[in-house]
Amino acid sequence: MEHLAAVFIEIGTASVCFVVEKKVEGFLDARMSRTSHGARVVSKSWSLRSKPWVITIIALVLWCALTPALIHHDLMGTNFLLIPIVMGLVVAFRPLRPLTAAWSTLLVSALNLVIGPLSNRMAGSDNDINPIDMATFVWLGLGSAAAVALIAVLRLRIWRTLKLHQAVHANAKELNTPGLSAELQKLFALREAGVLTEDEFKLAKRKLLGP
Repeated sequence: MEHLAAVFIEIGTASVCFVVEKKVEGFLDARMSRTSHGARVVSKSWSLRSKPWVITIIALVLWCALTPALIHHDLMGTNFLLIPIVMGLVVAFRPLRPLTAAWSTLLVSALNLVIGPLSNRMAGSDNDINPIDMATFVWLGLGSAAAVALIAVLRLRIWRTLKLHQAVHANAKELNTPGLSAELQKLFALREAGVLTEDEFKLAKRKLLGP
C-alpha cells in the first residue's frame, strides 16, 4: 500500500507540473502572438531541445531496470541518488524548461520505485523498499525535482544572457560598418546644416537603420 501511495504521489506531482507547464506555455504563446516579431524571437529561448533529454530519460530507466538484477540489488536504492545527478548534468549543459526538468525527474524517480524492486525479484532477490525507506525516497524524489528545476532556471538565464550579448554584439558590429557609418554622418551633417528638419532626420535614419 505504501508502495502505491509513493508512486501516486510522485506521478501526481509530475502531472501537476506538466499541466502547469502547458498552461504557462499557452499563455506565453498567446501573449507573444500579440507582440512584435522581435518578441516572438525572444520566446524561442523557451524552446524544448527534447532529443538529448528523451535519450537521457530512456537510458536512466533502462539503467534502473537492469542494474539491480545484473550488478547488485543495493543499486535499487542507490539509483535514487543517481537520478538527480544525471538529470542535473544534462540540464546544466542543455537549456530546458524548469517545469519539464521537474516532471521528468519525478517520472524517472516514480518508475524507479516500481522497476527497482521488480528487477530484484526477477533476479531472485528478496530485497525490497521498506515503508520507512519509501517515505525517504519520496522526499528524495521531490527534492531532486526541485533541485533539477532550479538548475534549469539558472542555466536558462545564463543561456538567454549569452544570446542577448551575442545579438547586441552583432547589431553593434553591423552599425559600425563603413558604409552605414558614413551615411549616418551625412544625415547628422545635413541636420546640423539645417537642410533636414528633426522629423526628416528621424525618418531618414529610421529608413537607413531599418525597423
